[in-house]
Amino acid sequence: MKKEQFIKNLRYSLRKLKKDEREKYIAYYEEIISDMIENGVSEEEAVAHQGGTKEVAEEILRENAVKREFKIGWIGSLLIILTFLSGTLSGYLMYQEYRIKSEFAEIHTEIANETVSITGGSDGPTSVFLAGKITFWVRPDILIVITVMMVIITISYFVCKARKIKFKR
Repeated sequence: MKKEQFIKNLRYSLRKLKKDEREKYIAYYEEIISDMIENGVSEEEAVAHQGGTKEVAEEILRENAVKREFKIGWIGSLLIILTFLSGTLSGYLMYQEYRIKSEFAEIHTEIANETVSITGGSDGPTSVFLAGKITFWVRPDILIVITVMMVIITISYFVCKARKIKFKR
């Protein structure tokens, strides 16, 4: 490998360092390789003597304790917001459904005997009682399934992201 390629690869591998720190190490390795070339060693041998750019960069980063930051990102933020909203909405709708059903059960037990008969006259029924099911625009049980799926997707996203960071170290 040529000196220019070694320096280019090293610069890329050290991109997480601050610019002045990175340039300090680049200048150091340029100087070492130049000194070896001046002492009669070929350029390829001087570069090979330094080791691979990956190993050199790992050692430098380890010395400087560069930590990769875990960033949530816009996808993670969106997943968290959607999960929170669907969870809140499903909880609210479940509460409303429970409250309405419990109130309806109390009313139903109080007036059940009176509503059994239909009042009518000689020309047919004069009053018709219609009972309907109380529903919402979206079923709360379906929304809970969606919320659970959102939680699973969100957790999976962050686990995959954390593994990527772990494997890059």
